[in-house]
Formats: sequence, C-alpha cells, structure tokens
Amino acid sequence: MNNTFNLTRFLSYFKKHTIDNGKTYLLSTAVLVGILALALLFVVATGTGHLSTDWQMTVLMFCVLFGGSVFASLTFADLSDKRKAIPALTLPVSNLEKFLVSWIYTYVIFLLVSFGAFYLVDVVAVCFSKPSTYFGETKLLDLTNQATPGTLVLGVFTLFHAFAFWGAIFFTKLHFIKASFVFFICLIVLTLLNKGLLFSLSDNHISQHMLMSGVQISENGRTTYYVPDTLVINLMPVVFIICVFILWASAYFRLKEKQV
Repeated sequence: MNNTFNLTRFLSYFKKHTIDNGKTYLLSTAVLVGILALALLFVVATGTGHLSTDWQMTVLMFCVLFGGSVFASLTFADLSDKRKAIPALTLPVSNLEKFLVSWIYTYVIFLLVSFGAFYLVDVVAVCFSKPSTYFGETKLLDLTNQATPGTLVLGVFTLFHAFAFWGAIFFTKLHFIKASFVFFICLIVLTLLNKGLLFSLSDNHISQHMLMSGVQISENGRTTYYVPDTLVINLMPVVFIICVFILWASAYFRLKEKQV
C-alpha cells in the first residue's frame, strides 16, 4: 500500500472527518445563513427597501473572505492541543491525505456552501426588495458581470485562504490573528518597495492608485497615465498562482515535520 496516498484510505479518512465534524459544520453553516439573512434582509426592511448590487457584493465578499479565513485558520487547531495532537498525529493516515481533506473542506466545500447560502438568502431578499428611483428593479447579483466579477471574489479568497491555511499549521496559537499580521506586514513591505522603486525611476510627481497597476506622472502641468505592458498583465496571474502554491506547499511540508 502506498504510504503517501491511497484512494481507499483517503476516502475513509474523509468520511471519518465528515462524521466527526459534521455537526459543527452544519451549525457553522446555519450561523453563516443567519449572518447573510441579517445583512441582506435588514437593508430590505429598513430605509428605502432597495437592495443594491454593490451591497450584495460587499456582503458576499465579507462572508467569503472573513468566514473562509477564520475557517481555514482553525483547520489544524487540534495540533495545538497536546491532548488532541497525539491522536491526530498517530492516526494511520498519511500527511498528504490529512492535508488534502483539510484543503478540500476549507477551500472547495466552503466555497460551494458559502455561495449556495448566499444565493439562497439573496433570492429571498431580492423578492422582498423594492425598486429604486435611480437604479430601477433590484437584480440578483451577477458574478459574470464585469462590474462584479466572480473571478475577483475567487482570486482574493484564494490568497486569503493560502495565508490562513499556512498560518494554521505554522502557528500554535492565535492562528488567524498571527496569519493576518503576517499578511498585512507583507502587503505594507511590498507597497513601500513598490513606491520606492517608482520614485527612483522618475524625479517627477508620480502616483499609483493601486498596487501593481498603472502609474500617473505629472510633468510641467501635464499628466500622463501609463498602463502596464501586456506581457506584465499576462504574467501577474502566473505570479499570483505561484505565490499561492508556495504557501500551500510550505504548509504541507510544515505538517510533515509535526511529530508526537
């Protein structure tokens, strides 16, 4: 039998994990639905009664990013408790199988459940929403629309998940807080380095609205906006994917180092 990955053993562990944590996951799903209902239906029940697309997107982003990050940061919580760590580490399952089950639950299943819960509540909220004088009829959030792209939600969630998942195994306590701290430190350092590089390239007034976006240069009363080259734009998703996989891979190898 393969000590790294065996499908039968993996499915058995997946089943065991589901049975052991099923009630907790169902309760968490109920809480998520309650938060969504409170956020969406509260807007419908107060004020003008109109549910805007921007608010729908805001609620979805918050629940997916915050809820997913907290969920992922707690996935290896048992390893921080000595009483629970021994049974978890001595379980006759490979580290890869443990890693994959946790990854599937915190990434794939969480996304499916959170999106399903959101649209379940959103459909009800839209039905009770009133039309707006400026925006017209309330519409269900369309993630294929360029103004509210589903790829944006998926991309940002993937990055947040990678950091939270990494922090769950690298830190023994306060996983979410410490992982968030590292994330923001990296973001600040990257922003400062980017700003320093931009100012070093030009003596003129230079500004950038968003990290890794185009730059605006003002010279002699004239303002010119430069957009990134097509090659750079095409390489950005590749760099993003590489960074995410580095975080996931480092989390896996850190898990392999765990001993009783």
